[in-house]
Amino acid sequence: MIGKFGTMKDPAKNTFVGAGGVSARAGFLFALSLIPSIMLAIGIVNVLQHYGALSAAQKLMTPLFKRKRKIK
Repeated sequence: MIGKFGTMKDPAKNTFVGAGGVSARAGFLFALSLIPSIMLAIGIVNVLQHYGALSAAQKLMTPLFKRKRKIK
């Protein structure tokens, strides 16, 4: 993987990626940092689906999103 990691000039401001790193490594570390939030969102959606909240939201939102088309 061509490139370099960023440097940790100020650990209080930077994440584990550092500052100034431009490469496929930086992109990989960014994607790696998204995994926890994606897994949490998937878990929440699965719990809501189990309790029927998604179908309830569908019933509530369907009238709002329906649009009557006028034929000219």
